[in-house]
Order: sequence, then structure tokens, then C-alpha cells
Amino acid sequence: MLSITTLLLLIAAGLAAWCWQANMLAKKIATNMSKRYCRDRQLQFLDGTTVFQKLSLRRDETGRIRLLRRYGFDYYDGTQRQSGYISIFKHRVLECYVKEVPSQPTTHHKFK
Repeated sequence: MLSITTLLLLIAAGLAAWCWQANMLAKKIATNMSKRYCRDRQLQFLDGTTVFQKLSLRRDETGRIRLLRRYGFDYYDGTQRQSGYISIFKHRVLECYVKEVPSQPTTHHKFK
């Protein structure tokens, strides 16, 4: 029979594994969508990855509290290196931002 301590450690390990997996999935979504967002705007996505910036809480459409993750990324706009960000909510892109590029007037996009 398992002791309370062992049971609590197993629960904590399972919770940590679940959190790690959810964060890795969100990072993969952020990286893939940032690459696509840059490609669609003829920007060069740099470094091949996104960097975690912020974690906050937000209510979804049913009122449940969910995690909102923000990832930063770098891109080249033809003249210099720039930084942008992408927000992931419920494993979907909520918004993506890049600085204004003369040939691309719309640079801050909110997704529904």
C-alpha cells in the first residue's frame, strides 16, 4: 500500500509532466504560427524558435479560467532585426504582432 507521501509525490510528478507537455505543445504552436505569419508577410523568421515571455490568466467564453501564454520571436524586415510576439490561448493563436512594415500596413492581428 502507498503512503500519503508517496501518493502526493506521484500526483505532483504527474501534474508536472502534464504542465510540461502542455507548455511544449503551446511553444510548438507559437513557433509554427510565427513562421507562417512572417512568411505570409515576406519577413524572415530568425533563430528558428520562439521564446516564452509571459504567462497570465484569462477567462474563456464559458467563464473558465485558462492560461494565456505569450511568446516572443525575432524577424528580419529587409533592413534590420525586429521583435514580435504571439499570444496562445487554449492552444490557439489569439493575436500576433510585428512592427509596421511599409509594404504590409496591417501588423497587429487578433484571431477569433
